[in-house]
Amino acid sequence: MILSSTCLQRLPLYNIPYLNTFRTDGLPISLKSLCINGCNNLSFLPLETNKNYTSLVELVLVNSYEALSSFPLDNFPKLQSLSIICCDSLESIFISGTSSHYSPTLQSLSVFCRKALRSLPQRMDTLTALEHLILEDIPELKLSFLPPKLQLIHICSKKIEVLVSGGCLQHLTTLSKIDYWR
Repeated sequence: MILSSTCLQRLPLYNIPYLNTFRTDGLPISLKSLCINGCNNLSFLPLETNKNYTSLVELVLVNSYEALSSFPLDNFPKLQSLSIICCDSLESIFISGTSSHYSPTLQSLSVFCRKALRSLPQRMDTLTALEHLILEDIPELKLSFLPPKLQLIHICSKKIEVLVSGGCLQHLTTLSKIDYWR
């Protein structure tokens, strides 16, 4: 009943261990904000339901999706804020480049993973709206190019390799704050 609603805008799902998939017709097309916390058995949002994510502007994934190894940004054409927290099997966040409807609307990206994440989108330069980048506890991540409109970069990790040489920060004319902690 809830998932078939045409006016549902926010949906928080907390600690539902028996939830393992969404219906095949996906989430309500009116949904703007989705928070999934502690749903470890949930399969990631199926590709065949992509048409249902066109209104989603905020997505928060916390301690969920044990099987999620990659996150396709271009499945969420209007996403403005993405937070991924303690999804320890996540290895990459990517833009496939094959989606014709993808529009770079992402303004805030926060990732707190602790273990597996090794790559942010190779096409980070296409995230032209990205203003805030927060990365914590990501031991293997390497950064070489950052989007041009970044205003805030916060990196906290013991082993993260930030490639400042080669001019990766020189083109960031709107950058007002960098936090880097080891």
